[in-house]
Amino acid sequence: MVPSGLGQGAGALSLCVRPGESAPPLSCRLVDGGRRPAWADLRGEVVLLDFWATWSAPCLHRLPQLHALAERFARARLRILSISYESREEILAHRARHGLRTQAAVDEDCATFRAFGAWSVPVLVVVGTDGRVVAAGRPQDLGPACLEAALRGAWGRS
Repeated sequence: MVPSGLGQGAGALSLCVRPGESAPPLSCRLVDGGRRPAWADLRGEVVLLDFWATWSAPCLHRLPQLHALAERFARARLRILSISYESREEILAHRARHGLRTQAAVDEDCATFRAFGAWSVPVLVVVGTDGRVVAAGRPQDLGPACLEAALRGAWGRS
């Protein structure tokens, strides 16, 4: 079941975060270990937040591209955090079936989805090493060049 306000909308994307703003707190829990990630622990890394759902065809379709990004930037200071509001069991079953290779987290009360305005999936948010939003949008709008610029600290420069 899709929580109220969340869905696979095809309309315009209207996120609550803008480039240059501090990223909202993360209230999700890691599937492995149950720890809550915090921006203070992620300082110095570029973080790609992947808001997704196991039932979403577009999320499944873009998994190979997400895995390719994870492989391409494996030695960089990039962390990919795939956040779903579904249960830990559903995420683990999905990982076993589809080989999810990113760090997965559960947003049980959808507080992280709401804080970022990720009302439809998939949505990606790039957060720079300083905890500020670099870019946010649909997967087709954000690619390796955005991550490379974030890793160089070159986003937003003329």
